[in-house]
Amino acid sequence: MTTIETTAPVVERRWLVALFTGAAAMSLAMVTASTMGTLVAADDLGPGWSGLPSAAGVVGTAIGAAALTAIMARWGRRAGLVSGYAIGTVGGVLAVLSSATVWLLIAGLLLLGVGNSAAQLSRYVAADVRPGRSGIVLAVVVWAGTIGAVGGPLLLVPVSAAATAASRPAPTGVFLLGAIAVALAALAATTLPRGSRSVLPGRPARLPPMRLPLATMLVAQIVMTTIMTAAPVAIHQHGHGLHTVGTMISAHTFGMFALAPLSGLLCDRFGGRALIATGIALLAISSVATIVVTTVGGVPLALVLFLLGYGWNLAYIGASNLISGNLPDVEQMRLEGAVESRVWGGSALATAASTAGFAVGGYGLLAALSLAALTVPVIALARSARR
Repeated sequence: MTTIETTAPVVERRWLVALFTGAAAMSLAMVTASTMGTLVAADDLGPGWSGLPSAAGVVGTAIGAAALTAIMARWGRRAGLVSGYAIGTVGGVLAVLSSATVWLLIAGLLLLGVGNSAAQLSRYVAADVRPGRSGIVLAVVVWAGTIGAVGGPLLLVPVSAAATAASRPAPTGVFLLGAIAVALAALAATTLPRGSRSVLPGRPARLPPMRLPLATMLVAQIVMTTIMTAAPVAIHQHGHGLHTVGTMISAHTFGMFALAPLSGLLCDRFGGRALIATGIALLAISSVATIVVTTVGGVPLALVLFLLGYGWNLAYIGASNLISGNLPDVEQMRLEGAVESRVWGGSALATAASTAGFAVGGYGLLAALSLAALTVPVIALARSARR
């Protein structure tokens, strides 16, 4: 076990509620800010550069994964989560002020990404709370994203209308909602236990092989990000309004988070490798299907984006379960931070390239690149099975 020691069930539930609240609030902030940021950047910079705000958020997540892990290793899990959410709150404020220039929005999304890294790392904290059922507990924190990620896009229209009624730019209301949500996440994280201070060893411990979970999380994140970053632009180009954009994004994020408890139960029952295999298959099917359903819209598009999200969910939870609990204390945190920073670093490149690739070759090109990337975890899974 790492920083959090075994304690009474009531206290465990209180800590899990705090982790759940932080992850839910951060997902609301990140999804709404990224979606609106893509549309704002498309208007100001053109469709080819519309992915810059989302890319900045992913870069911030990659940076935050490494930085917050170092804070956690020295001062405990709570210090890392509170620091990440506090930085994310500053990013939300910058986004609110971004009506002056789109570059202020990009800076705000970068800092919001640091807050997002705290939400991502919180699932490992949950696994520390109840290591005997790490799959389901980890999945419950992932499921927290349902509240923000599904509900957030549905709030785009009413929040934008409220901002317009107050004589403010429509995006300002959306970014203000995100700033408030991250501040709530920071407040929830302060209720976690301080944790014991860990002394970093002079030389890092030798980490165990993690090729399969690393390849799975990295490629699943890249494929999902590549398809979804371009989705608002693609839907908008086919004549659909902001309401349709929000509905389709909600269908996708529902798949990403809503069934996470089921994924956790399946993970505890069948193991992480079974979830990885199923997730890769769903990602491949949905990537190809987007070529057709984007022009159709409606229920077919919502179903495909849902399957894309659930494929990511299965791969993400299966890989995370293989990572959690392998090492004690500081070494475990090093492993988590190393994996997260690499995953989100690769995702940043995919986010930046997504809309540019879409502008060149549409979803046909993006689907072909996604299928090529998915061969990497397939090979890793086959080698793992032979061993």
